[in-house]
Amino acid sequence: MQLAHLGWPVLLQPVVAWSVHQYSSRQDLWAGDLSFSLYLVHTPVITAMAVLMPAGGLALKLAMLLISAVLAVALNRWVDLPAELWRRAHFRNPVPIPPAAIAFAPLNSGRKRPN
Repeated sequence: MQLAHLGWPVLLQPVVAWSVHQYSSRQDLWAGDLSFSLYLVHTPVITAMAVLMPAGGLALKLAMLLISAVLAVALNRWVDLPAELWRRAHFRNPVPIPPAAIAFAPLNSGRKRPN
């Protein structure tokens, strides 16, 4: 790795810090919600298409992109959104975790609990 590659995070840090505090548009929020669904479906789609059509090309790549996008929208619409609505309906007031429990959690991760 070249030393110049390590400088990019330092140069981009002010831009990222500024953009975190900006309001997102409706399209940005939708794309963010859709990203996890796309993450879940893209590997099975690529694997299935590679098995079914071993001779690749631009048409195959565009088909994989389209199929992945359609499945991601469907998964988001019919699985993620209903699950999120159910979670909000049943768990309205979550119990806050005290900061001390979070701070000391790594210290207790390898220990067995007493009976």
